[in-house]
Amino acid sequence: MGRKATVAAGLPAFLPADPRLPILQDVLACIAAVAPNEAGLAVALAMLARLFGAEAAFILAGEGAPPGAPSDPTIMARFPDHAVLDRPIAPNRLLTLAIGLERGLGLGRQLRLVRAPHAAPFAEADEALMTAIGPLLTELMRLNPASKPTDLAASIDGVTGFWTEMAFYDEVSRRLDRLDVEAAPGTMLLIGLQTKDGPLRDELVRLAAEELRETFRPSDVLGRLSPTRYLAWCDGMDHLTGAERAARLCQRLPVLLRALPAGEGMLNPAVGIATRWPGGEQAQGLMTRAALALKAAEAARHESHIGTWRLWHGGMTP
Repeated sequence: MGRKATVAAGLPAFLPADPRLPILQDVLACIAAVAPNEAGLAVALAMLARLFGAEAAFILAGEGAPPGAPSDPTIMARFPDHAVLDRPIAPNRLLTLAIGLERGLGLGRQLRLVRAPHAAPFAEADEALMTAIGPLLTELMRLNPASKPTDLAASIDGVTGFWTEMAFYDEVSRRLDRLDVEAAPGTMLLIGLQTKDGPLRDELVRLAAEELRETFRPSDVLGRLSPTRYLAWCDGMDHLTGAERAARLCQRLPVLLRALPAGEGMLNPAVGIATRWPGGEQAQGLMTRAALALKAAEAARHESHIGTWRLWHGGMTP
């Protein structure tokens, strides 16, 4: 039995009536394409967490962890109130699933779903859905035995929870063959966010990261290239839809970030867009084109009261 069939077989035959179930089918298709390693596991869990809202995340609990406390601060980077393991998580914002993993896997014995302190508590429907997808989660953990949690931590940016540069490229590269088989495009967006003096403060970076999560789909890949550069890769998205996403970011991010005192002195965001058609270049080549488009967008900042975006074309040169 192939990996895709094995993952699908993890779903129970009957699921509770829940409007999120159609989304789950799309998520399953994406999960089947991720690599069977610790990075792929993180991608799969992030996709499934989005079924429970933008402010939910899965954490892995070890045997020695205090009750209700996360064992991996990097997974919880987007929830700074819980990054320090000195107090338990509120029970109404925590769902726990016993997955019965062997000790040797190094993943602990429970999978916990957590919501941020300011988010709405979990409801009965959330608990029912968590229970229903329990067999799938157990199968994912079995197929993706992460031997070293530190390997996963090195792949994730500690402030945003996005992929680091090389992990981002690796994940995008894994998807390109499938897109070629399906004759589907893909689009990369390179986003520049900074102040006149350099990078944004961490509080603004976290807020911007949440807006990026809201703008893109659960199946899209988000990365942080540098303190001022962010990346998004979108399977199946053409240049027109990519431009729509960029326009939304250019409109919303300045309003969102400048509403805070720390947002004073922030430059208008800039976005460079590069679309890959079937049979096109690899991830690094896409990055080169997106960087040229970003350069053009940054040069046009003074022409707009909001952000600017540019789509790569053949006339752009280094």
